[in-house]
Amino acid sequence: MTDCAPEDEFVLFSNREIVFDPAENCMLVGGGKLMGNIWLQTVLPRLLRQYRIELFHSPMFVLPLGSRVPAVITVHYLVHRVFPETTDWKNRLPLNVLLPPSINRARRIIAVSEHTKGDLIKYHHVDPEKIRVIYLGNDQRFHQIKDISGMEKVRADYDLPRRYILTVGTLEPRKNLVGLFKAFSILLKKVPDLKHQLVVVGARGWQFHGIFTALRDFGLEGMVVFTDYVSNENLPLIYKGADLFVFPSLYEGFGLPPLEAMASGIPIIVSRAASLPEVVGEAAVLVNPYDPEELSRAMEMVLFDKKRKTDMVIKGLEQVKKFSWEKAARETRAVYREVLAGNYTA
Repeated sequence: MTDCAPEDEFVLFSNREIVFDPAENCMLVGGGKLMGNIWLQTVLPRLLRQYRIELFHSPMFVLPLGSRVPAVITVHYLVHRVFPETTDWKNRLPLNVLLPPSINRARRIIAVSEHTKGDLIKYHHVDPEKIRVIYLGNDQRFHQIKDISGMEKVRADYDLPRRYILTVGTLEPRKNLVGLFKAFSILLKKVPDLKHQLVVVGARGWQFHGIFTALRDFGLEGMVVFTDYVSNENLPLIYKGADLFVFPSLYEGFGLPPLEAMASGIPIIVSRAASLPEVVGEAAVLVNPYDPEELSRAMEMVLFDKKRKTDMVIKGLEQVKKFSWEKAARETRAVYREVLAGNYTA
């Protein structure tokens, strides 16, 4: 963002210490003992006054309601409204309380997908003119890695098999890992000599225990590798080593992992749900996340149809070109200009 607007001055506020790349037109104000929304509602309004901020952008849903500074918010998803049963009440409660007044006070709302925009209109009756859709970007780390010298170490560190199907995401009900396990068990029955195992990358989240219960129920012990959290340095290599990426999520506001997989040059299968079709375009096989049989057939087809697999990789590499952080920064700056010029919907 700072590169796209060298004539502007930016102040980054954080309630904790963060890694920050210095820039001449950007300063970091960090630290503090209060956490999360308590800091946002009590400390941040004072900081906004102290630093004479003309426009405030909250990239995570909610605003400091005690501040009158013109503001923009980014809304990533409304899973707490669409699928409340898949989220922890500790996450639902702050959004249920703070998001509606934040939406009302924001002079512009950035949605990360057309689907999220639609949810904002449906659940909060937001004027469509108040919303700007700005897609997230793709990290260049995932663009077809040529240096794979660290692959063997990564395989050893995470106990990765030679051939594997990959999924990436927090271990929680919304990611539909139980459905993926069911589909994988069906595939193993149809193709008993399958060389592939399933690799699950992601930290344990809310209600993860049912995932491991399902693993045992489907008799998949020894066929599924859980890596837990993977560092930013190692994740691109894990993508690179996969033969297929599968993302059967029930709901995503955007969905970065499919974008990362396409950039890594591997074919992908994703849910025909929420924002995912608009992110992957024609590059993926789309499936009903509630139909393990359909997902199993799609996995078999992609794994054993070399031509289809090659075509999907080519389409994925083209699709990912539509998403960049530079483009997102330019479009976000345009939103700032609208608000500062007074061209906004109250």
